[in-house]
Amino acid sequence: QLRDSLSASFERELFEALERVSEQLRSMASDPPLEIERRYLLSRAPDLPEDCEELQLEQGWLPGDAPRERLRRTCAPQGERFERTLKIGSGLTREEWEQEISREVFERLWPLTEQCRIRKTRYRVANEDLHWEIDVYADVDLLVAEIELPTETTAVRFPAWLEPCIEREVTEDPRFTSLSIALHGVPSEARAASSSSERAPGQSPSDLVDDGPPSDPEGPQPSD
Repeated sequence: QLRDSLSASFERELFEALERVSEQLRSMASDPPLEIERRYLLSRAPDLPEDCEELQLEQGWLPGDAPRERLRRTCAPQGERFERTLKIGSGLTREEWEQEISREVFERLWPLTEQCRIRKTRYRVANEDLHWEIDVYADVDLLVAEIELPTETTAVRFPAWLEPCIEREVTEDPRFTSLSIALHGVPSEARAASSSSERAPGQSPSDLVDDGPPSDPEGPQPSD
């Protein structure tokens, strides 16, 4: 069973603590930490530069109402890192509350995420003052590129190794958040994109405007 490894008292204390944290975060709206990030669906895997950094990520979300807390294990050549994260909002700019935790805390909480997990390989590539992150999902057919920006108006310039692989921007489409993929799987058009690009010859990826999900999405979608 999902909670066999956790005592009833620990479980109760855990969820009470998470509820208190959520209330505290909602009250700290005067100067919240922000994540400004654009996300792009890829039609194929790019030819990555040799100096890219490879990371193995495991992510899981604790049960509960939105916003849901995420646990992450990152395996890098330098070692492992464990984090708990809460993201509030959707689209280009979201509040992001992140805390590094110990392996012990991670391993006690991880069983609770059993029904909502993803695995992916992340390739991190420096590009001028920013970094591109290429995510290759392990259990679903999906390739996504992300870039974190200093401001909402920062222009995105695609490097030569990435531009031919851009299918379209999905920043405003909540079906392409990692949490939505863990819960609902990959949207059908993403699977089609991985087998054939619909971009016309000579058309720039910046011309492919992200209009969000179709007009009749399958119910409300979660944030990352």
